[in-house]
Amino acid sequence: MDKTKAFAFSARERDMQTKGLSDEEFERIYTLYCKRVYGYFLCRTGSAQSAEDLTADLFVRVLDKYGRYDAGKLTFEAWLFGMAKYMAVDFYRVHGRRAARTTDLDEALELEGGDSPERLAIEDERANALRNAILQLPEKQRGLVSLRYAAGLKNTEIASITGMTESNVGVALHLALARLRKILIKMGVDADG
Repeated sequence: MDKTKAFAFSARERDMQTKGLSDEEFERIYTLYCKRVYGYFLCRTGSAQSAEDLTADLFVRVLDKYGRYDAGKLTFEAWLFGMAKYMAVDFYRVHGRRAARTTDLDEALELEGGDSPERLAIEDERANALRNAILQLPEKQRGLVSLRYAAGLKNTEIASITGMTESNVGVALHLALARLRKILIKMGVDADG
């Protein structure tokens, strides 16, 4: 994702929006979280373009709302992905569930370099099957799987974002993964490999 394209505001606009967030702090936050936020939105929407737009919008919100962040209530990560969760819900409100039925998720599951062409083809096929299976999950389960695996959050952080207890998050993730496994098996994909 092109940082310059996503955050092209004037210095004056930026100064007005930051309210105590220095350029260095914003750069550190952006560098630390951009890829995970993008992966989360990509997993939720299934569209690289939508994920880019939502990622850019989220970081604009960070600039705008940073003054309201209370470190005593939530970790920064939970606050950030809490906003991302609500943005994903709004995305579905506007675009409907069909918006997630695209297959433009190649960036969500990057392949490691150095593998043989056959291995890469097999991995690409498995990644496509996994993406399609994730998109078949109900919205709530897809959200939890996205927060856990695309965003890399811990169950405690997911609990603070969703309002669920930590143990309920664990159970819900277990059920989501069991459902994913069944979907993959129905698709004829080895769910264990």
